[in-house]
Amino acid sequence: MKYVLQVSTGTFAQCTIDSLTQMKEQLEKLLKMLPVNRVIFGWGKNSAVTKTVLEVCRKYQKQVLLWLPVFADVEHPDTADSMKLLQASGKKSVQTCSGEEFQFICPSSVHNLNQLMASFDELCEDNPVDGLFLDRIRYPSVVYSPIDFFGCQCELCVQKYQKAGIDTDRLHRTVRERFLCKDLSSFAPIALENGRYHYADTDIELLCEIKRQTITGAVQKLVQFFHQRGLLVGIDTFAPSLADLVGQDLQALSGSVDFFKPMMYFHTSAPAGIPFELKAYGDGFAQHIQKLWKADISKPESMSMQLLSTGAGKKCVPGFEVNCIPGICEPKTTDLTKTLRALSETGCEEAVLSWNVLNAPLENLRVFENKNA
Repeated sequence: MKYVLQVSTGTFAQCTIDSLTQMKEQLEKLLKMLPVNRVIFGWGKNSAVTKTVLEVCRKYQKQVLLWLPVFADVEHPDTADSMKLLQASGKKSVQTCSGEEFQFICPSSVHNLNQLMASFDELCEDNPVDGLFLDRIRYPSVVYSPIDFFGCQCELCVQKYQKAGIDTDRLHRTVRERFLCKDLSSFAPIALENGRYHYADTDIELLCEIKRQTITGAVQKLVQFFHQRGLLVGIDTFAPSLADLVGQDLQALSGSVDFFKPMMYFHTSAPAGIPFELKAYGDGFAQHIQKLWKADISKPESMSMQLLSTGAGKKCVPGFEVNCIPGICEPKTTDLTKTLRALSETGCEEAVLSWNVLNAPLENLRVFENKNA
């Protein structure tokens, strides 16, 4: 098994690297200790950090990919086309890592994609990388509010829905009527096919198909842009059991990118953590999902089944949390040993040590050490 190191250097709002020397020493130590193919880093705008990461990775002949958010935590949110929710909803407070936020912008906007491309050019003008690792290529999940399940309702998106045959007036009325109880169970999927969920309500079925097409189309445009420059493109996705709920059609996406990283986060109490996300949908909705998968998708034992469902072979490079953030993510070495054992059953040849190896306890990382080196 080979590994990808995921290194968080901060966000556009906050650089988390206090010492370049210390970061360099840590990264070199890990590249010597672990069988690593490439390094993902980002995404803050700090040329000194970028130069240091590139210097170390070039020394050890490892590929370097810039980690870049697409539809949330973007560099210029004030000038982006924002996402409009179906109705005002009291957003609840959700614990996240310092500096991160999940205010999404519209995935249908060409302007938003152009801004991302411009950000890349600016970030890597003097520091060429081998590829991109695109994050937040999705609609918001329901961890802040169940209303987020119904996606963007800006003028551009509503026109798209109507063109596809969605009765938007009826959809809005139905959501408002059923939503009085704040329970998504009446909108739960009734079938699962090739990783995609199907719904009894025709308008919801069409809406979810548009969400898939929008995210897939956006990724294809970005991949084409970066491939034309000779760059690799990987993407961060939700776990297979949750991806379709945020518009990520893993089978379609895997056809465009060089690799994708399903976040198999079973020990994270924050966005993308599987038990955390599942709980946010409510017991009724979650029970429908569990029944369709015929397994408890919140448990690590389901990992092999979920990954094999993508049918993506070598392009599927799963990621699992190795870092430790008190109150958010605290995997034990026994958890990681079980994860590694489960990986051997999937046929995956590569995995991502997520989501920040700089904050990972050494005992966690030693689980993946190349004992034969």
